[in-house]
Amino acid sequence: HTVGPRYAEKYHTAAENALSHCYRSCLEALIDLGLESIALGCIYTESKGYPREPAAHVAIRTVRRFLEKHKGRVSALVFCTST
Repeated sequence: HTVGPRYAEKYHTAAENALSHCYRSCLEALIDLGLESIALGCIYTESKGYPREPAAHVAIRTVRRFLEKHKGRVSALVFCTST
C-alpha cells in the first residue's frame, strides 16, 4: 500500500518526485519479495489535486525506467485504471 502526494502547481517538481517514489517503492517491494508480477492502481487521487495526465506520465516513465533496470525480473505488470 502506498499513498500519493498532494499536488500544488507551486511544488510541481516535488509532487512529481514523490509520486515517482511511490511507484518505485511498490516495484522494489515486488523484487524484494521475489515476485514476478504486479498490478498497480492509479496512486494519485484528484481529491489531492494531482492532474490525471501528468500523473499518468510519471507512472509510465517510472515503470519503464524500472523495467529497463531490472530486465527479465518482472514477467507481468498491469495498470488498473478507471475513467
